[in-house]
Order: sequence, then C-alpha cells, then structure tokens
Amino acid sequence: MAMVKKNIGVCKRLFASSNCLSTSAATTDHDFARRLQLPPFDYKPRPYKGPLADEVFAKRKMFLGPSLFHFYQKPLNIVEGKMQYLFDENGRRYLDAFAGIVTISCGHCHPEVLNAIMDGAK
Repeated sequence: MAMVKKNIGVCKRLFASSNCLSTSAATTDHDFARRLQLPPFDYKPRPYKGPLADEVFAKRKMFLGPSLFHFYQKPLNIVEGKMQYLFDENGRRYLDAFAGIVTISCGHCHPEVLNAIMDGAK
C-alpha cells in the first residue's frame, strides 16, 4: 500500500492528477496523452512549400520495391528541425526521440553551434 501511495504522489506532482494509476474505464490513453504536453518553445517553423506526405508516400509506392516496407499507416512528413524538436508539414511540433548522438547532445540548428561554424568558415 505504501508503494501505491508513493506512486500516486509522483503522479500528482507530474500530472497534477490522482488518477494516473486508476484502473477505471474512465481513464483512457487519450486522457493520459492530453495531460502530457510539450513545454512552450519560442520558435515558429517556416511555411512548408514542398511535397505533402501523401505525395511522397504515393511516389514511394510507385518507385520503390515492395521489399522496402514501413510500419506506419499514415506517413509523417518531417520538414524542419530546431533544437530538440522536429516539425511536420503542418507545423506540428514533435520531440525528436530518434536523433543521433550529435543531435541529442546539441539539438537541430543550435544557435551557438551554427555561429561557431559560420565564424570558422570566415
């Protein structure tokens, strides 16, 4: 019982709710996902003018062999990255949990890294 109370306390601090360990049918994955939101980020991606995800997916089916399969039903068209975030063609922000070592350590287009590169190129 003490472990359950401890976990509920953690849930209250993290999600400002006492029902994250609830087994009731009223608590759904959607409710949980609604409480989890990315923190504010002062950046707006540029408007995307390239091919849409459906167009890319159609070309993939047309030009690539069936042995190259995918696990998604609807493709995600990532078009821009900034710091630890990625943006899709509609400007929706995602946390980049798939990045490589360099991206994890400094992010996409980190201003200090970009300035060092530009200074070094002068």
